[in-house]
Amino acid sequence: MEGRKQSRQMSTAGVGDLESWPSFVDAAQQVGAPQAKLWGCLLHAVDQETQEVEDWALVSTCPFSTGWQAYTTWRQRWHIENTGFREFKEGWHVEAAPWTHDDDTVAWGRVTFTAVAFNVAQVAKTASGRRLIQVGIRRLRRKLTQEIGPAPVIVFTKDAYGVFDIEEIVTALGRPPRYSVRRPRTAGSRQDRSPP
Repeated sequence: MEGRKQSRQMSTAGVGDLESWPSFVDAAQQVGAPQAKLWGCLLHAVDQETQEVEDWALVSTCPFSTGWQAYTTWRQRWHIENTGFREFKEGWHVEAAPWTHDDDTVAWGRVTFTAVAFNVAQVAKTASGRRLIQVGIRRLRRKLTQEIGPAPVIVFTKDAYGVFDIEEIVTALGRPPRYSVRRPRTAGSRQDRSPP
């Protein structure tokens, strides 16, 4: 389902010093903040295209001077979702992972993410890594797929490594695939170059 940009007519009303949320009051007292209060805002939205009406409520530990200020601050979440969260979900396919509450899965997941984070940090220290920071994983994946193929393999030796397409590996081992999933070679492409 694709989203659409909506133009809404908004009405807001905010109020502070709320303390009628029992779980918040209990939690605040447990962390030594017995005077903590909540700030709340009611939002009334009318879609200018469909005339559909929606009513929302925002509750925050941060007080705002007006309901409109709270609403515009809340709307900034789209920047976070469209950059970080979307990159994490779509670029890294995190939603396709077999997430469970199984202890082994959690343990291996932690090891995997720790290894990924370590390697990313090491790459980011290099000049090439700093140039890649602005690329983003989806654009980088498309670029590398064009250059290397859809199934890259990293081969390590004592003091060097190389990135190859899996078809290059099996061909070098004497078992070339019957059908290739690689894109056709074009003049001047990495795949068209002869080794030195």
